[in-house]
Parts: sequence; structure tokens; C-alpha cells
Amino acid sequence: MALAKIIDSDLVSYVDRLKDQVVLVTGASGHLGRAVALEMASRGAKVVLGDHSDTQPTVDAIIATGGVATGCILSPGNYDEQRVMFETAVETYGSVDSIRNNIFMRSYATCTMFEDQVTLDPDGLPTKPAFEGLQDNLVSVVHCSLKSVVLLGSLGTILILEHLRCSMNNKCHVLVGSYKEFPHDPIYAASMSGALGLVHSLSGSFKPAGIRISCVDVDVEDFSILSNVNIAAFNPGLDRPPFERLVRAIIYCAVDPDMATTGLTWIVLPDPDGGVLRLELECFKKGAYALTPGRLANIAR
Repeated sequence: MALAKIIDSDLVSYVDRLKDQVVLVTGASGHLGRAVALEMASRGAKVVLGDHSDTQPTVDAIIATGGVATGCILSPGNYDEQRVMFETAVETYGSVDSIRNNIFMRSYATCTMFEDQVTLDPDGLPTKPAFEGLQDNLVSVVHCSLKSVVLLGSLGTILILEHLRCSMNNKCHVLVGSYKEFPHDPIYAASMSGALGLVHSLSGSFKPAGIRISCVDVDVEDFSILSNVNIAAFNPGLDRPPFERLVRAIIYCAVDPDMATTGLTWIVLPDPDGGVLRLELECFKKGAYALTPGRLANIAR
């Protein structure tokens, strides 16, 4: 079966596993990141928050309800700040169990044709496009996922993998992404879909260490990120997943005990009857794709 459906009531099946977990949540000062952090803390997790804006209000909200949290400044693509966040978690709480890594959603979308966004030089030739969005979004996620998770220590010391290994609890890294085409913002679309491919690639490296990695397709959880879009004209009639379901889907991925689900994408449905679809790897193992994983593994040895 290429798709498996998890109904809404099952999305809270394993939340007890969050008790005393040390969880890193990036993009945690507002909207989805904040909601995930608050919910995880309410379930007993010790939460370390990172964002380029102030995380203290979220930290205060968690502490006010009896939770445990601390915050860090975390700018897109800033390796030193990423390192400080991980080290803060280890020094304060002793380990890192799960990571919820949010794409830093800074978009340059407009409601004009893409061709209108290309500028020309005096000779009438296209100038180099602005790739700041790709840098802030996808590159920062790759940076955090690859360097901060796998090679955080000096001289290639696998610090975070070691701290994740030493925990006897659930160990997982959860990204968010989207298959949505975003026709007026190819840079943002590449960032969101790139996170899905990143998870497939890293799962082979994480699995031997006993670490699951997953990606939740959140579609567009906050249209305010599309800075130049007329939201009032854009929203009517759109069938979007309920916000609570997005939060629960991310948490479900973070606490799912089944190692067989590592590397998979989870698609949050907008259907009234609810649920999340798990996109199995068999979907990508047709024809030549059935042969490539084994051959690539042999080449990598």
C-alpha cells in the first residue's frame, strides 16, 4: 500500500512519549512553531525555542502554565547561533531527543507573472535573480539538518548524534515542507519541496543511529508569509487543513515509535473527516527507481 491514513483521533496516540523529552523547536516565536512548542510543553516536554525574533513571550507562556522552556536567538543560516541552541539544550537539560525544524518562511511572492519579476540590464538581458529567499528558507534548513545535527562539534565530532543516541526515549527530527506549486514564487516553492527531498536523503544516515527523520507537508499554514498577496482575495474557497490538525501531525511525527516510517512524508488533509496521509517510499520505487537505492548505497561504501 502506497498511502496510509492516520485519523485525527490517532494523532494523539503517542503523546505520552513527550514526557521529559528535550525538544528543539525552530521558528517558535509565532504561529505554527509557537503552537507546536506550547502543545509539546503541555505534554511534559522540555522545550528549547529558537527564532530570529523574540522567543521570550512563548517561553513565558509555557512557564506560566507549569511547563519547562528556554529560548535562543536563531537567525536564518547562522551556524554559530544554531550551535548555541543545541549546546544550550545539552547543557541545560542533558540531551536532545527531538528536533522540529521549521523553514524560515520569508517569501517574495507577488500576484504578477514570474516574467514580470525578472529585471533586465541596460542591454536588455536578464540580471541575476535574487536568491535571498532560497538562502533563508532551504539553505538554512539544510544547514541546520546537515551541519547542526550531524556535524555540530569541532573536527567532525558528531555531537548531536551522540546526544541523541544516549537518550533512551524517542529520537526524531521533523521538518515541514509542501508539494504546493506556489506559481508566483518559485524560490519559495523550491524551498518547501526541497525539504521533502532532504528528508528522503538523510534518512539513510540517521537510521543506523536510531534516529527517525520525517517531513510534514503543511501546504500553506500561514498565508501572511506571502508578503505581497492580497490575502482577502486569495483565501475564499480554499480548502485548508485545520490548524490543530497541523500541530498534531507534527507532534505525531515527533513521537511515532515506528522506525519503519523514517524518511517518509506526511500530508495533512483538509477533509472534514480528518486525517493525515503517510506517503510510503514504495511510491518512489517504480521502474528504475526500484534499483537506484541499492546501487547508490554500494557506491557510497
